[in-house]
Amino acid sequence: VSTVARTSLSMLGSPHPDDRQVVMNPDGRVTSHISSMVTMIPHPDEAVSLLSSAPLTHPRSSCSVRRWIPYAVFVFAIAVISTLVIISLNSPDPPAPPPYTIIEDDKISQAILISQQRLLLSGSTSLVSLEAAVLVYDVESQGWRHGRTGGAWTPADPGRCAHIAFLLAAAQWCRLQGQSPSCVDAAGPMVAQTSAIMGGIVLDTLTGASNKNLSSPDDPSFSAWIQSRGYVMDALSNNGLLYNQTILHKCYPSNSGVWPEDAEALALSLYGGNAMAATPLALLMMMIVRGFAEPQAQDYMLQHLSQQPFSRCTSLGSGVPPGTILHSYLSISDTTLVEVAHLILPNGREGVLSVFGQLSQTEETLTNATYGCGDLFNHPADVSAMGMFAEYLLEELALDANDPVKVKIDHTNTTLVVTTGNWTEELSNSSFNATFLYTDSDSGLSTVSWNMPVQTSGLYEVCVWYTAGPERTKAATFTVTQDARLQNYVVNQQEGGGRWVLLGSFFLKAGGLHSVSLSSRSPGGIVVADAVKYTLWPSANNVPGLTPDAIQVSYSPLM
Repeated sequence: VSTVARTSLSMLGSPHPDDRQVVMNPDGRVTSHISSMVTMIPHPDEAVSLLSSAPLTHPRSSCSVRRWIPYAVFVFAIAVISTLVIISLNSPDPPAPPPYTIIEDDKISQAILISQQRLLLSGSTSLVSLEAAVLVYDVESQGWRHGRTGGAWTPADPGRCAHIAFLLAAAQWCRLQGQSPSCVDAAGPMVAQTSAIMGGIVLDTLTGASNKNLSSPDDPSFSAWIQSRGYVMDALSNNGLLYNQTILHKCYPSNSGVWPEDAEALALSLYGGNAMAATPLALLMMMIVRGFAEPQAQDYMLQHLSQQPFSRCTSLGSGVPPGTILHSYLSISDTTLVEVAHLILPNGREGVLSVFGQLSQTEETLTNATYGCGDLFNHPADVSAMGMFAEYLLEELALDANDPVKVKIDHTNTTLVVTTGNWTEELSNSSFNATFLYTDSDSGLSTVSWNMPVQTSGLYEVCVWYTAGPERTKAATFTVTQDARLQNYVVNQQEGGGRWVLLGSFFLKAGGLHSVSLSSRSPGGIVVADAVKYTLWPSANNVPGLTPDAIQVSYSPLM
């Protein structure tokens, strides 16, 4: 453990440190200044002055002065050496330059704000605020262009996204133990299943500081316990990633129980909860996927961070093109939604998105627990809506340029859309393009068909867009026609509106008769028709859906 890190962690032993002052450097390292380490050493000029002003009573004064000269030189040398020693004790080693270059980019920041407002004003999510940071790799400069919202450096509750820091710390721990990166067995399922219980086991293993029956910070054993709990912060500091973040605690319910108790409850009351920020979280993900942090564990960590777009373990993933290489981690609670995602698009462009969303609190809010992938049925609408932020951002920055073909068909397209029966047009912020169509399932048979012309044979992802509401049908039937083959999909239109909803992926042949149709025939309620999107998967080596893992295209927004 580095001297700098040990000094910073030792401060956690006292909730009110009177004799220590911590300064956060811009590179994320911690400098500790121990104010009690003060030694009264006179300035060398003062030492000579004192000697020269002393009365010389020996009759042979000139000889006496000559005898004093070696002593004066000795005292002066001791003073200089002591001063240098004290300065070295109070100054950390010069920080190593980061293995990457960050280029601030106003265009990215502006695109984030535009995408943020489009999402928040859509009314399709309970998000009331959103802070974000984005890193875009630029091949020409070999640096990362950075854009952000105003609060991207402000620490907030990361939920289970603290597990990414746990994962990095586990890799460091295994390396120091001379073991393989997978030596902490619980680290894998902690990430793959976003398991808070596994996360608690990991933290206890790394720190050797399981929960203890302590109720007072004055207990001598609490100081040692809280210092040990700082192991994850030490790992971040060693990689220049600590900044003003705090990661001391488990997520609950954990292996310690449903709620924090004893020493863990005491630590929360004294130091507050875990706190991370959007930009440092994006940097952490970038350093892991690029092998800048714990490179011996890069493959192991990426294996557990890998996700599929439109899976239940990612929100941003539902807004990226099919075939995108995606590494992400998502945490959601009753009041927060946090995700960090690294992606390589089919066109080779690479970026990292980090989002901290605040959800509106309602009377239905029951607990402060955070949920994992298996629990996201509690918040499906909020999770999938975040994908629209990702799509808006990619399109705003033209990062999806030269990706495989993507076609969006609105219901107002009279060339490709055919309607029969009784449909009424209505305005809505959560519609695809200002308006949508609706009909009552009891008003007779009505249909809408979106024809999908295909010029390139291949695997296509097909999605639909509708507005949701409590009066909508729970069983709207969409039919995908692939030449002469039909596939029906039943969609609950009371939820999940105002974003793309995946039906499936189909191999569509060029020149074939392909379409999506919607019928008003349903068990009851309002049936809504709005838009359809179909997107070609990438293809490599004659394998449909295969994405070349390469970064080939430069992104230079300032040019």
